[in-house]
Amino acid sequence: HKVLRLKANMKTPGTAWLQFVIQSSKNKKEATLTLSAYFEPKGIGGYLYWYSLYFIHKFIFKYMVQDITKQAQLRSK
Repeated sequence: HKVLRLKANMKTPGTAWLQFVIQSSKNKKEATLTLSAYFEPKGIGGYLYWYSLYFIHKFIFKYMVQDITKQAQLRSK
């Protein structure tokens, strides 16, 4: 599998990373893309920030993965 971990370069009350993992199937004809978001909060403000944006991030990341997958499928044809 392949892993790409990106550290956020924005001002937040904590440190944030996005991690993409591509896992190939046994037949190498298909792959699974997994996106994980990590946040290391600094103080109560960090926790408030993370949990107040949780559902927005969930929505954004879901469609980000769908778009990446769609683009990969189009380019592989």
